[in-house]
Amino acid sequence: MVFSFLFCFSKNQRYLMITTVMMKACYLYFYLFTQVVNCKILEQKCGIWFAKSSIPNSGLGMYAGRDFEKDEPMMEGGDVVIPIIDIYMHQGSKWYFLWDSYTWNAEALWMDSIGSDVVDAASPGFGSAANSFRDLFNVEELIPDYSLAGLHRKKDAGAGAFSPYHNRVSSAKIDILEGEELFVSYGDNWFLERVEELGPIPIRGDLPKATRKLLKWQRLRKQFNNTSGSDAMLKDLWETFVWNSPFADVSREFFALPKNWEETEEVIKLKSLIKHRRRQSTRKTEWLRENGICGDNIKEGISTIDQAGRGAFATRDLSEGSIIAPLPLIHLSNRTRMDMFKRNGSDVINDSPPISKQLLLNYCLGHQDSTLLLCPYGLLTALINHGGKER
Repeated sequence: MVFSFLFCFSKNQRYLMITTVMMKACYLYFYLFTQVVNCKILEQKCGIWFAKSSIPNSGLGMYAGRDFEKDEPMMEGGDVVIPIIDIYMHQGSKWYFLWDSYTWNAEALWMDSIGSDVVDAASPGFGSAANSFRDLFNVEELIPDYSLAGLHRKKDAGAGAFSPYHNRVSSAKIDILEGEELFVSYGDNWFLERVEELGPIPIRGDLPKATRKLLKWQRLRKQFNNTSGSDAMLKDLWETFVWNSPFADVSREFFALPKNWEETEEVIKLKSLIKHRRRQSTRKTEWLRENGICGDNIKEGISTIDQAGRGAFATRDLSEGSIIAPLPLIHLSNRTRMDMFKRNGSDVINDSPPISKQLLLNYCLGHQDSTLLLCPYGLLTALINHGGKER
C-alpha cells in the first residue's frame, strides 16, 4: 500500500520517498534488533562474580556484577542452612574442624536447638563464601525460612535427608555499585578471637578512628610547613612512630593505615579510609569477566526428584559446556567425624556403634574407597542433586 501510494508522484519524488521509507525501515529494524540484543544482554548479565578477593591471602571473594539498591535481594532466593549438632560431644575436641571458620551460631538464626547442647549452622553461599571487612560491610544476611518442601516428617522418608532451613536471603545493606567486593559481617568477636593467627585485623569503627589520626597529623603537617617549610621531617616522624612503631603489629588502627606515601596522600585527599578501601576493593567489569566466574546461574526450587526436597534451577539459558557455578570446597579428612552416637544424658557412649550421621554429610562429596569428604560452599551449589545418568 505504501508503494502504490508513491506512484502518484514523479519519478524523482517516488525515488526520494522510497529511499526515505527504506531508511526509516532500516532504522526501525536496527532499533528493534539492538533492543532485543540489549534485553538479551541484560538477561544474561551476571549479578554476582567469584574472583580473587581484594583482601590479601583471603582466597576467593564475591563481587557485584551490577548496581544494587539498598535492601534489594542479592539474588533469586537464599541459601540453605544446615544444622551441625553437638559435633564435639560426639567426636571429642582434640581435632581441627575446618567448618568452624565457616559456621554461624544457630540461635542467632532462630534455629531450633531443643534437645541439643550446641548447634552450629553451616550456611553455604553468602554465609561461607563472602569475606568480611567490618567497616566495608555491605551485604546483610537474614533469618532462614523453615519448610519441609511439602513432605511430611512421619510419612515421607526423604523428609530427614535435607535441611528444612532454607531461603536465607542476603540483601544490600547500602547502595552497592557494580564491581564492588561484597562483604558480610562475621561480627567483631570472630576477628578478636583470631588475633594470633590473623593479626590485629580492624573491626567496626577502626577505619574512621585511623582516618581521624591521619587527618590530625595532616593539620600538624600544614602548620609545620607554614612555619618551617620542611615536610621531610614530619614524614620521617610518621614513618618512625607509626609505620615502624612497636605497636604497628598490635594496634588495629595502625594496622588499618596505608603503608606507603602514595596511598597515604590518597586517603588525605579523600578524607576517608573507608572510601579509599572501597575503591581498592572494586574491580572493573572487564577484569571480572576475565578473572572471575559467574555465581548466580542457579536458584532454589522444589526438586523434580521425588523425596529430594529442594534443588537448584537455572536462572538463565546456559549453553552446553558453560560453567554453571564455581565450587569452592571445604575438606573433611575423615568422614567418620560425621558419626553420631547414643547419648546417656549429657554423655555420649562413643564405644557403641554410631546410630546416625550429621546432616552435613548429605551435602558433601566423597568416594566409597576414601575417607575424604569435600563439601561445596558456593552460592546454592549445595542444592544441586544427583540425577543419575538420565538426568
